[in-house]
Formats: sequence, structure tokens, C-alpha cells
Amino acid sequence: MDCRTSSEIMIKQMDGPLAEADMQGWQQHLSACTKCRKEAAEWQQLSVMLARLPDLDPSPGFERRVMAAIDPMRYAVRQPQHAMNLGMLFIWIGIVGGASLLVVEAAARMQQWMMTWFQGTALYRLLAFVYEFVVIRGIFYFLMPQKGLWDWLTRWETVDSWWVTMGTLNLVMVLVLIKVILDRILAGGRGEVR
Repeated sequence: MDCRTSSEIMIKQMDGPLAEADMQGWQQHLSACTKCRKEAAEWQQLSVMLARLPDLDPSPGFERRVMAAIDPMRYAVRQPQHAMNLGMLFIWIGIVGGASLLVVEAAARMQQWMMTWFQGTALYRLLAFVYEFVVIRGIFYFLMPQKGLWDWLTRWETVDSWWVTMGTLNLVMVLVLIKVILDRILAGGRGEVR
């Protein structure tokens, strides 16, 4: 038997008599270990002091007051509400409206900047060529090789607002992606995914 087991047996002895096997092994350990003998003497003194204390009766109505204070509804686990309330709806409408205004303003300023400075440069012509022939036409030709849609797209490219429209759509897609990512991150912290 080691000192840790001896300490556990001392605590058990405070609750009541020990089994014969436990008592015998513990007595053998106490005869060999002075530290545990000293601890056993302290436990014995504590037991004597506790026995001298008078028994106290609780005040009248104590149990009733304690049970009334324990409110089971207070400690109930509340499930998260998945329904969006009206206030949250207005908040999201405001956020989406503000983001839309920001996107439109950014697109207008970007168009103005492109028209005044960047459009005449060789870099602009190179980027426009890469974007038009490699990215846009390549993707649409790969996905939808029908002649009718392709003719419509080539006519649409001649409109001046083509680049503003594409930029606006790209910005909206980025904002939606950011919102989805933030929803995933925030939902992951609560242990749920919407």
C-alpha cells in the first residue's frame, strides 16, 4: 500500500468502519510510514472535535425556502432561435442597402477613374484583351457554345456600361462570399451550421 491509498482509506474511515482487509493493510502501512501515522493522528483529532459539536436543527421553513430558491426554469437549457425576428430583418435590409449603395458608388468612381486616366494606357488595353478574350469569352464559349447567346454577348460588350456592370456583379459576388464565410465562422463557434 502506498501513501495515497492510505490517505483515501483515512477519508473512508471518517464515513464509517472499514472492511477487514482494508483495515489490516492500512495498519501495516501505518506501522512503517511515520508521515501517514501523523496524518492518521490528525484525522483522529478532527473526528473527536466533530463528535463534540452539538447537532443543529435547521430553522423552521429552511427546506421550503431552499427548494423555492431553486428554480428549475432558471437553469433550463435554452435552444437557439433559428427564426429571424423583425428587428434582425430590418438590420439586414439596412446592411444590404448600404452595401448596394457602396457598390454602386465604388463602380461609378472606378468608371470615372478608368475613363480619365487608365483607359488610354497600354496596360489597360492588355488587361481588357485578357479579360475579354481569355476570361469572359473563354468561360461562356466553354459553358454555352450556342450561337444565339454568343451573338447576344458580343452585342452586349459594345455597350459602354459593360465593364461597370461586370465590376458591380463581381463586387456583389465578393460581398455575398464574405457574408457566407462569416456565417460559417460564427456558426462554427456555436457548434451549428446554418
